[in-house]
Amino acid sequence: MKIGFFGKNNKDNSNNNIPNNSSANTTNNKSSSSSIEDGSGRAYSGLAKLRQSNLLQQAVIIALIAHAFWSDYNWRAFADELSQKQWVVFHDRCGDTEAMDAVRFQTGASDVQIKKMAWDMFVWIRGAGTNTVDSYYKQALKFMTQKMQDDLFRDLEKRRVELQTLNIYFSIENTLVRQIRTDELPLDAQKAGFKATRYDVLVKATITAFREGTKEVVGTKDYTYWMHLIPLSKPTMENATGLLVDSMIPIETRLPNKKAEETLSQNTTKEEGK
Repeated sequence: MKIGFFGKNNKDNSNNNIPNNSSANTTNNKSSSSSIEDGSGRAYSGLAKLRQSNLLQQAVIIALIAHAFWSDYNWRAFADELSQKQWVVFHDRCGDTEAMDAVRFQTGASDVQIKKMAWDMFVWIRGAGTNTVDSYYKQALKFMTQKMQDDLFRDLEKRRVELQTLNIYFSIENTLVRQIRTDELPLDAQKAGFKATRYDVLVKATITAFREGTKEVVGTKDYTYWMHLIPLSKPTMENATGLLVDSMIPIETRLPNKKAEETLSQNTTKEEGK
């Protein structure tokens, strides 16, 4: 009896010691699910922060590149302005600073020298009178390219003969000399895609012809020219600016209206009649 009672108790105890697998599994599933959700949330949050950090870095890099380009552009613009206005340059030599004219760093002709050469050529060609034609033309030929000499030689010789018989001299007024814009070039040059540079100059003036020895006015005419210059590799004693004129092309002045055109035609007829 004791033995049987003892066995019964053991059976009951053994039943009591068996764990509840169903409850344990449910708890484990809940824990696993909760852990997966927490892990996914952390992973998503970390990925979002990484993307945000990458975007911020890209924005900073783009801003730095843009700033570098802008700084380089501003420096080049300032350097061009400095060379053209001939300001003072402070040259640092191992701690010793020396103030020098910007012209000492100049590698080509200045805008003033370019305009002066264009103006001189205009005066030598259009301002040559009976007593000055030989010296003016001789001077002009020195500063022409071979191409321009070939193009104008016959015209210059023909005009030289004419001037020697006319006994006239010229007065130049209302002058304008400046760098020309691309939209002011002749239409043929614009259609060909030519772009004006600092070596392209607009020269405009009113020229009045007088009879030699008197103040008798022979005629008055407005002239506008596009002067194209080219720089030499280096200046010389004969050509200190290192510039040659390559072409001298007249630009037609467009009349504002038909009435003005008729008036000009009438004045021309009267002058021819005289």
